[in-house]
Amino acid sequence: MTSKPFGILMLFLFFSIQIAQSQTKTISGSVTDGSTPLPGVSIRLKNTKQGTLTDFDGNYSLNAKPGQTLVFSYIGMKSIEKPVTTNTTTIDVIMVMEVNSFDEIVVVAYGTSKKEALTGATTKINQEFFEKRPITNLTSILEGASPGVSVTSASGQPGDGQTIRIRGFSSYSSSNSPLLVVDGVETTSNINTINPADIENITVLKDAASTVLYGSKAANGVILITTKKSTSQTGELSVNSSTSFITSTIPQYNTLNAYQYYPVMWELLRNSYGPEITNPNTEASNEIFNVLHYNPFNVNNEQIVGINGQINPTAQLLYPDDLNWT
Repeated sequence: MTSKPFGILMLFLFFSIQIAQSQTKTISGSVTDGSTPLPGVSIRLKNTKQGTLTDFDGNYSLNAKPGQTLVFSYIGMKSIEKPVTTNTTTIDVIMVMEVNSFDEIVVVAYGTSKKEALTGATTKINQEFFEKRPITNLTSILEGASPGVSVTSASGQPGDGQTIRIRGFSSYSSSNSPLLVVDGVETTSNINTINPADIENITVLKDAASTVLYGSKAANGVILITTKKSTSQTGELSVNSSTSFITSTIPQYNTLNAYQYYPVMWELLRNSYGPEITNPNTEASNEIFNVLHYNPFNVNNEQIVGINGQINPTAQLLYPDDLNWT
């Protein structure tokens, strides 16, 4: 007799709970960082598109059903989830900062800074970008690695430095070279004197924001170089070797030495005279020095080649070891 009223009671409680969970209620509260209200915090019902934002005082109000979950999210803060129960009417949330949200670090004038905190145009070149490339100087690292940075060869002289221009030319008469900073110290040394194997990373500051850090010296941009430092107590030995070969695809021409060159030039000079020259052999012997402007022999200028077109038999080279042009 007692089991029937008990079963009716349990059925009544079950339907009461189902009705309570299906009813929508208003959830309100505030969001702070522990001391200051946070305006603009996003509050949404999980797995739905329904949501709202906190007002200027950090307060919010949102309709939800028991069993749903509120998700609080804010830039730079950890997201927080709060469940809604049958007895919930107020949910206050304290948000905390997100740790390690920005992991890319760039070098600036004094120390380092998070890349997201910089307003200027920067390019960071890490060691992984160039450590496996056959690079012999630092300018080869910058070539093609950063937009707006132009690297050109100043001349064909071996070992001569290359010209670096960041965002083009900024001056007509003054220097257009960027400021070079190595481990926080400004330097005027040739950039190619730095061993690429010693470089950990390179940061290029490309716009006017760099003048805030270094003044007018940074008007042409700044190249910040960070060299490697000791990172462990374990000894390491590394060997880096590179070899190159240069060969000519065209066979070497047969050349004349000094004793052969002057008679040939004497004959060319003699044949160039017209009929107005009565004695072209003598004229060629007297004028060959004035034409070539060079006398490597120990005889007078008008006695290098005789009137017979042969080199003076007494002529000796003043410095024979310096005439091997090949």
